[in-house]
Amino acid sequence: MAITTLNNRSINRSDTAASGQVWTATSATAADFQAVSADYVKLATVTADAASDATAAIDGHFTSDYDVYILYGTAIVPGTTNQDLNYNLNVSGSAHTSSEYVYASGKNYLDSTPTHYWTTGMKSDFDNPHGTVLMANDTHITGATTVGCMEFTFYNPLSTTEYKWFKGTWSFTDTTMQTYFHTCRLHNTSAVTGVTFKYASGNIGGKWKLYGLK
Repeated sequence: MAITTLNNRSINRSDTAASGQVWTATSATAADFQAVSADYVKLATVTADAASDATAAIDGHFTSDYDVYILYGTAIVPGTTNQDLNYNLNVSGSAHTSSEYVYASGKNYLDSTPTHYWTTGMKSDFDNPHGTVLMANDTHITGATTVGCMEFTFYNPLSTTEYKWFKGTWSFTDTTMQTYFHTCRLHNTSAVTGVTFKYASGNIGGKWKLYGLK
């Protein structure tokens, strides 16, 4: 059995760890307590209750510190069954509903036969933008075993000179297993402050965690 020898001279034993720090190498021959990298940081957690919340808004967490943000959503479920998930980007803290969304998605789809694997999802026309983004062309059923999940990325949302890109995946169950691979661009140069999710009717439940990347 191999034996590992610890070189005590490489450890700063007089150092005291602060809350949130980790033990890490500081050079090829030394280690110390250091702060966790700020290049990938959780900025917010938002929870919605399917019994009472009509929307789930993640807003006010974009800053000049980051150009890219990743949003993870788990346990997403409609308050009433057979609903389509939609979203609007937020401008100045409110859902932006002007007809300026151009989007498209492809759907990975599996039923009980199976007879389908890949097909077209929801889309707008490039020259006829929509006022709300439709996430799926099949409805999501409610239930503890049919909750959905998502991962979305915002690119430079606070820019006031660019149209905004928003990309991601949305997975859920109706009577089949479905994942939508989604791309959206907002044809507006206003700074985007967040996003609001909702179902076509009724309430929404779930948890979302937002991370910033440098």
